[in-house]
Amino acid sequence: MVKKKKSVKASRGTIEPRDICQKAEVMANDKNQVLPVLSYQSTTRMWMQKRETAENIFTKPFFRTVGYEGCLTENSNNKMLMNWILHMEKLEWKRKEKIGEYKGVKEAMRRFMQSMLEEEVLSFEYDDQSGELIFVTESDSFPVRTLSAGYQSLVWMVLDILYRMALLNPDLLENISETPGIVLIDELDLHLHPKWQWNMVSALKSIFPNVQFIAATHSPIIMASCKGENLIKIDASKQISYEKTPYGLDVNDILSFCQGSIPMAQKVQKLLMEFEEDVDEGNLEHAETVADEIKKELGENHPKVTWAEETLEMYQ
Repeated sequence: MVKKKKSVKASRGTIEPRDICQKAEVMANDKNQVLPVLSYQSTTRMWMQKRETAENIFTKPFFRTVGYEGCLTENSNNKMLMNWILHMEKLEWKRKEKIGEYKGVKEAMRRFMQSMLEEEVLSFEYDDQSGELIFVTESDSFPVRTLSAGYQSLVWMVLDILYRMALLNPDLLENISETPGIVLIDELDLHLHPKWQWNMVSALKSIFPNVQFIAATHSPIIMASCKGENLIKIDASKQISYEKTPYGLDVNDILSFCQGSIPMAQKVQKLLMEFEEDVDEGNLEHAETVADEIKKELGENHPKVTWAEETLEMYQ
């Protein structure tokens, strides 16, 4: 399978791709070796599904390296994932007992959603009557398909990582989420409501303590939520710099200082700055004129309009 004889120069010799392949084969054949999870979650992970033309591989004996099947492609393969879930459900029914790695996957999903939602999540289950995945909370149970696009994308991404871990290292049983590995995520905040973005990074770190996540994002909230992570900035000219995480900074400050953007529409910001300058200089007559322009732009009941009116009252 190695077509090019490229090598990686190391301090103690040269490592050829075939050496890596041979090492990987030895690891895969050793039942005691923990195989690292590898995954790429693209921006199309929610909408671009792989067309599954081959037979269901879980209907016959399979090797654990099937956990690497399509792990670095742009397309998701939720059908293969669901085939595995059905396989696990049938095994539990036949054996009349819980299967460790499957139980570990469901418990990890429960804990993940627990950290994202504001109410207690009791379980994450497959409902054999409806054929759907559901979350059960204290107040209700709801299928994954009823969630918003952002939440569905999040659930399928985490579930994809977990089921690959279960395939690669079934002997870890209920500790399956402790599998090490590397996961690449493009647009971590994809379709996700700002309210939930605050918990995203901490939830992933909590559920997957041994995984290195390398994620791209344009969300100032995601950046503000990072405390001990490494921030890599890539500018328009593709220059790379390593910066301190802006943990504790206001989201508006991150937009200005870290992303070179502004926190509101440029015209509105210009009017507000003009209003403040007039007030500071005591030019209240012109400040009233600017306040009227702000009201025309934003509407009578807008908080910024109320602020401008109250400011004028203080100085008059």
